[in-house]
Amino acid sequence: MLPRLSILMRLLLLLAVPLAALLIVSLAGLSSINASGATTIDMQRRLEQQASLEDLRESINSTSQSLAAFASGQLDNKLVVEAVNAARARIETAGASYLKAARGAALRQAESEFKPALDAVSAALARIQDNVMDNDLSAVRAAVAGELATTSARALEQVTTLLNSEREATALLIRASLERGKSFFILNTVLGFSGLGLALLFGYFIGRSITEPVQQITHTVQSVAAGNLDARVRMNSYDEIGVLGNALDKLLDEKVTTLARAEQDNVQLNDSVIVLLRAVSRLSQRDLTVRVPVTEDVTGPVADAINQLASETGRVLAEVSRVAAQVATASAQVKSQAESVNAAAHDQQSEAVDTADKLNHASERLSEIAKLAQHCNELARSAAQSTESAVLTVTGTLRGMTDIREVIQETGKRIKRLGERSQEISGIVDIINKIAERTTVLALNASMQAAAAGDAGRGFGVVADEVQRLAESTRNAAGQIGTLIKSMQIETNDTIGTMENAIGQVVEGSKMAEAAGKQIGDTQGATTALVQSVRQIAASSEEQAQLSVTLRDRAHTMISGGRTTGAQLTQQVEETIHLTDFARLLVDSVRVFKLPA
Repeated sequence: MLPRLSILMRLLLLLAVPLAALLIVSLAGLSSINASGATTIDMQRRLEQQASLEDLRESINSTSQSLAAFASGQLDNKLVVEAVNAARARIETAGASYLKAARGAALRQAESEFKPALDAVSAALARIQDNVMDNDLSAVRAAVAGELATTSARALEQVTTLLNSEREATALLIRASLERGKSFFILNTVLGFSGLGLALLFGYFIGRSITEPVQQITHTVQSVAAGNLDARVRMNSYDEIGVLGNALDKLLDEKVTTLARAEQDNVQLNDSVIVLLRAVSRLSQRDLTVRVPVTEDVTGPVADAINQLASETGRVLAEVSRVAAQVATASAQVKSQAESVNAAAHDQQSEAVDTADKLNHASERLSEIAKLAQHCNELARSAAQSTESAVLTVTGTLRGMTDIREVIQETGKRIKRLGERSQEISGIVDIINKIAERTTVLALNASMQAAAAGDAGRGFGVVADEVQRLAESTRNAAGQIGTLIKSMQIETNDTIGTMENAIGQVVEGSKMAEAAGKQIGDTQGATTALVQSVRQIAASSEEQAQLSVTLRDRAHTMISGGRTTGAQLTQQVEETIHLTDFARLLVDSVRVFKLPA
C-alpha cells in the first residue's frame, strides 16, 4: 500500500498519527480540567459556608460576652445596644448566606433545625436589647443566664454539627479529586505512550519505503559509473522516487544509443581532420592558393573558414603591397614640409623669449605694489577689529549694568515683601502671647480646682503646673521672636535705602556708558569705510599682479610649446625617413607570398 502513495502523503500520514494521539490526550486532559474545575467550585462553595458558620459562631459568642459585661456593669448600655444590633445583623446575614449556599441534606437540616435555632437566638437578643435600653440589669442577667444561654447553646450545637458535616464533605471532595487526577494521569500516560509507539512504527515503515528505493537508485548509478552500461533500476513503485528511477532507466538507454552514434562520427571526423592538416601545412609554406574540400561533418565549417582565410589574406596582402608603395611616396613629401615648418618655429621661439623677459619685469613691479596694498589692508582690518571689540565691550557693559539694575530692583521688592511678612509674623506673635496668657489663666484655674479636689486632683494639679510652665516658655519665646522681627525690620529699611542709592549710581553709569558706546560707534563707521577703500586698492593691485603673472606664464608656455614643436618636427622628419624604409621592407615582405592571380 505504501509504494502506491506519494512521499507527501506518507509524510502527512506520519504527521497525522502523533497529532491524533496528541488530540486524544488533549481531550482527556480537557475533561480532567473541567472535572477539577467543578470540584474546585464545589469546594469554594463549601469553604464559604464554613466561613459563614464560623462568623455566626463568633457573633453569638461575642454578643454573649458583651451582654455578660453589661450585666456586671462594665459597659455602657449604648455600646451594648450597638453591639447587639451588629450581632443580630451578622447572625441574620451569615444564616441567610449559609441557607443560600446549602445543597441537599445540609439544606434540609438547615431549614428544619438550624434556621429555627437562629431565629430563637435573634428573638432572645431582641428582648434582651429592650431590657438593655431600659437599663434593667437584673432582667438582662436573667435573660443571659436563661433564655440566651439555652438558645445560644442550641444554635452553637447546630453550627458545630454543620461545620463538621461541611468539613467531612470537603475532605471527601479532596480525596475524590485526587483519585480522579490520578486516574486521568494514568490514562494520559497510557494514551501518550501508545501514540508514541504507533508513531514510531509508522515512521519505521515509511522510512523504509523511502530509503530502499533510494538505495536501489544509488546502486544502479554506482554500477554505471564503474562501466556497467547494462545496469538498470527497474522499479515498480508509483511515487516520486519510482518516477525518478524510470527516468534514469530511460536516460541510460538513450546514452548507450548516443555513444554508438558518436563512435561512427569519430571515424569520419578523423578523415576530415587529416585533409585539414594537409591544407594547413601548405598555408604554413606561404601558399595562399590552397583550397580545402568542404564536407558535411563538423570539419565542414573549419574547411570553409580556411578557404575564406586564404582568399581574404591574399586579397589583403595585395592591397598592402599597393598601399606600401603609396606610403613611400607620401613620406618623402611629408619630410620636405616638416623641414620648412621647423625653420619657422625657430624664428617664432626667439620672438617669444624677448616678450617673456619684458612681462617678467612688469610682473615683479606689480607684485611689490600688491604686497604694499595688502599690508595696508591688514593694518586697517586690525584697527576695525579693535574698534568692533570696543563696541562689543561697551554693549556688554550696558547690558550688564541693566541686568544689575533689574536685579537690585527685584531684590528691593523682595526685601519690602519680607518686611511685610515680618509685620504679619508680629501679628502672629501677638496672638501667641494672648494664647499664652489665656493658657496661664486656665492653668491657674485648673490648679485651684485641683487644690480644691484634694488628693483626687493631685495628678491634675501636676498637669496644670506643667501647662503653666509651658505657657510661660511660650510667652518668653514669643517675646524673643518679636525682638528679632523688630531688628530685622530696621535692617530691612536700611537695606532698602542702600539699594535705592545703588540703583541711582547704576543709572548714572549706564548713561555714561551709552555716550561712550555712541562715540565708539562713530569711530567704527569711519574705520570701516577706510578698511573698504584699502581693501579695494589691494584687490585691484593683486588683480593686476595676477594678470601680469598670467601673461608671463603664457609667454613661457608659448616658448616651451615652440621648443616642443621644434623637437617634435625634428623627430617627425626622422620618423618620416624610418617610415619610408619600413614601406620598402613591407613591399619586400609581401612579395615572398604566393598570391592568386
